[in-house]
Amino acid sequence: MAGLELFGTRGIMTEIFSAKDIKWKAYKNNDKSKHAFLINRYFAIQFPVQAHAMNINGFNPYVTVEAWRSIGKQFKRAPKWFWTKANKAPKASKSKGKKYTPSDEIISLYVIKNEISMDQFNEAMKMNPKLLLTYLQRIEKSMDTTER
Repeated sequence: MAGLELFGTRGIMTEIFSAKDIKWKAYKNNDKSKHAFLINRYFAIQFPVQAHAMNINGFNPYVTVEAWRSIGKQFKRAPKWFWTKANKAPKASKSKGKKYTPSDEIISLYVIKNEISMDQFNEAMKMNPKLLLTYLQRIEKSMDTTER
């Protein structure tokens, strides 16, 4: 397992920030070239102009990795911006005990648009709340997407 880690992506990525050249020299130029795109992507977070310059077609991938290595050696360890995580998408609200409650703004918009009184709205809510809440939720979602 340790041998796989040495030549895997994570091994090369962590060795970029090491000032010791012994492990770095153990990697073949071909292994470094294979990881050039990924390494360039990670460094593009902090150095977009330089990464774009190294992304030009015909640029030697081995030279790209060595250039990032010369920059990476200046850090004591991998900086926080290097290893990133994508934000998880919010889960869709389902009726697992959480009931949708429309805002006053949505209710007033619905009442004005349909030219009904609040008493008529309350009657409709008593007769078929599921259908009315679904409709109000759709209105709210459409307002959220248009405001952005």
